[in-house]
Amino acid sequence: MTESQKGSSMTLAPSEDRFLFAEERPAEVAQHGVWKILIVDDEPEVHSVTRLALHDVVFAGRGLELISAHSAAEAEEVLHRHGDIAVILLDVVMETDNAGLELIRRIRDTMRNSATRIILRTGQPGQAPESDVIIRYDINDYREKTDLTSSHLFTAIYGALRAYRDINALEHHQDGLEEVIAATSALFECQTLRAFTRTAEDRFPKLLAKTTAGKFTNIDMIWARRINKDGFDVIAATGSLRPLAGCTKFADLPEMLIQRFEELEKAGSLVNGTWLGGLYRESSTLEYVFYMEGLHALTPTDRNLLDVYMRQATSAFDNLVLTQQIDETQREIVYRLGEAVESRSQETGNHVKRVAEISRLIARGAGLSPRDCDIIFYASPLHDVGKIAIPDAILNKAGKLTPEEWEIMKTHAIKGYEMLSNSERPILKAAAVIARDHHEKWDGSGYPEGRRGEEIDIMGRITAVADVFDALGSDRCYKKAWPLDDVLALFRHERGKHFDPHLVDILFDNLEAVTEIQQRYSD
Repeated sequence: MTESQKGSSMTLAPSEDRFLFAEERPAEVAQHGVWKILIVDDEPEVHSVTRLALHDVVFAGRGLELISAHSAAEAEEVLHRHGDIAVILLDVVMETDNAGLELIRRIRDTMRNSATRIILRTGQPGQAPESDVIIRYDINDYREKTDLTSSHLFTAIYGALRAYRDINALEHHQDGLEEVIAATSALFECQTLRAFTRTAEDRFPKLLAKTTAGKFTNIDMIWARRINKDGFDVIAATGSLRPLAGCTKFADLPEMLIQRFEELEKAGSLVNGTWLGGLYRESSTLEYVFYMEGLHALTPTDRNLLDVYMRQATSAFDNLVLTQQIDETQREIVYRLGEAVESRSQETGNHVKRVAEISRLIARGAGLSPRDCDIIFYASPLHDVGKIAIPDAILNKAGKLTPEEWEIMKTHAIKGYEMLSNSERPILKAAAVIARDHHEKWDGSGYPEGRRGEEIDIMGRITAVADVFDALGSDRCYKKAWPLDDVLALFRHERGKHFDPHLVDILFDNLEAVTEIQQRYSD
């Protein structure tokens, strides 16, 4: 396009405007990147003049990389190759009268690029009136080429780079905050210490990549357990801290680490200069320490996001420990209550321990989840809790019960269910179902409701096998222990009648482990 067709080109200002004031900018460009500026114009002179004006510009410690495109189509190709163009100096009239304006729409609407700053430059203001362009197109500045002297261009570029930097900082902060939320949510979902450790190790590199814009790929990290102030057990270590994997005494750590761990003792978690750490207490004698070093040039946003994560991780760990303590308390109460029931019926408390262990063994063989196996382990000791409501004269009668006494005895199943069924605690809810169903039979001839087959809850069916197997092999007030061969013969006979046939097969497949449990908790 000729000069007469396009109008006046950008001209250099008098000599006092040609040179940028280098003394006002850092003397050296930082090594962590450049700002990419795309010059889009079909006049070679415009590219030359722009490069001359901006050749030594430094912003925020970073220099400029000037990329040229001589048409809107070429500029679009450049934008697809470079996803980090900070500023576009864009001509309006190129291969068509409105090529620049059409490119703006493709940048904003098709490419979904709202971060790059666009400075529209025109040699024909009448071709694209400023007010009309500002209203209709998502641009950030509008300049006539004759107005863009060196100093004016410097001002326009600086303003655009500030805006681009701040937009990216906001997006980076948002991405980092989203990752912090995701990472801490994952920690709060952990139900065991092992899961917490594994999740922390998995999520932290992702968090670091998001919160620090991927500045750190090689980091030195240690995750350790400290017992009774001196015992030290490294769970994981990376980088220069890897040799500490063999350390077993806190006092043998490097002095620098000891000092930093002492700081963590007071603060709980710290993001301090080039390192960060967290200290998590499980009890008065057991604590876990997470430490990382080598984090250079953290921005205030980086530090704030990492600090939020470390504090939330501490809260998640405290929550996990508290939950485990509550669960342990609940489990101990359940266990002791089961022992009390057995004691009242003049039976050894070791019976409930054996039933619990055998039930968990069968549950594993049946393919129940680890959590369900644990629940049945802690709930099965309450299978006979309803016997609390049975009179001693019936409960401990040495001889055979009368039909009337037997009907009273059978009520212990539903009474146990009624005692526990209103609880919202998983263990007690499971114990209620077990109390109700452990006297049901596979063929429907059991009590209290005559359920059959899979109508009987799997936990009830499992506990029935464990309870009867152990009861038959143990002394009772009304009988002597059966020989093992007789017990096995009964189970073969009752397979598919009294008992779930699949669970009987699991019992027989694991007979050696079952007898080992009985020996370990013998009366």
